[in-house]
Amino acid sequence: MALGDITRQAVIEAITEYDELGQDQFLSKYGFERARSYVLVHDGKSYDSKAIVGAAHGFLPGQSPLRARQFSGGEATVGRLLRRLGFIVQVGDASESAGRSPVEIAFASLAENQRRSLAQEYQRLCGRADVYWQGRDDERTTRTSSVPIRYEDARRAVMLRSQGHCENPRCTGDVQDLTDAGGPILEVDHIHDLAKGGEDNPAQMIALCPNCHRIKTFGRSRKALIEVLFTAARQRHEQLARTTGWCPGQ
Repeated sequence: MALGDITRQAVIEAITEYDELGQDQFLSKYGFERARSYVLVHDGKSYDSKAIVGAAHGFLPGQSPLRARQFSGGEATVGRLLRRLGFIVQVGDASESAGRSPVEIAFASLAENQRRSLAQEYQRLCGRADVYWQGRDDERTTRTSSVPIRYEDARRAVMLRSQGHCENPRCTGDVQDLTDAGGPILEVDHIHDLAKGGEDNPAQMIALCPNCHRIKTFGRSRKALIEVLFTAARQRHEQLARTTGWCPGQ
């Protein structure tokens, strides 16, 4: 099998083993050195990207792990593969990722003009949603989840902010397929339900893959997850605000 046959699940299994063994024992087991330039970031933790890919090959049916000498690292191989599978790859000194969230790292990986353009459009959409609700307090308090009043610009702002990926930092299986129109398979959700006072405010809304949406709605861990989602949405909202010096409403 080739590197291109490696699946997201195989990478997740390699990450799980890395966590269980620790960095030094994992690298020794698979014959890799510490990453110098390309670091995989997952759930707020950093991993040696080439070693993870080599180990992941061994989690494919009937396959063995790849040793360092069997394939090259770098953007054209490891970086491209991991990004295609929906992972974040930090380029640069591995120590630079310490203390930074995956949201901050992913945003920082964009070119400066891309960051500013994304932030400006996000600011515009948030502003339009805020203007829409001015003077509509009575209407907002009487809406129900069965007949929700949603403003499209708030939803569009969240989709833009997500950059096409589930915003749950604990997501283990972001959908890689696309809709017929070429859009991501994501559902924009009010972190607090509309019927319980949830607001059409992008800072309190989040884009979730169908699996995470169901966990947030029905899972036994949903109460704890809601707090995680609030933090993730706020981080993304404020990161974009800082880019343009914008001071968004709460």
